[in-house]
Amino acid sequence: SWLMNNRAEKFDVIFLDPPFDSGLLEKTLDLLVPDWLTDSALVYVETAGEIEKLPLPGGLEWTKRSQIGNVGIGLAAKRVEIE
Repeated sequence: SWLMNNRAEKFDVIFLDPPFDSGLLEKTLDLLVPDWLTDSALVYVETAGEIEKLPLPGGLEWTKRSQIGNVGIGLAAKRVEIE
């Protein structure tokens, strides 16, 4: 709710590790793009289950993903469109 009720400012690094199975991870990722990320932003994510199955919103792409038991971890970067 904080992201929805505050004016966006750009961040370079964001860590997302919400309570597993809360549904907050997907909602938060959707709210971050495009207003809260600088062009060189990185987003660190931890999630229950397979990181491969976590969809990223448009504008983000995985740079690294790994699985440690039942926990998926990943690093996403803001996709910069080349004109």
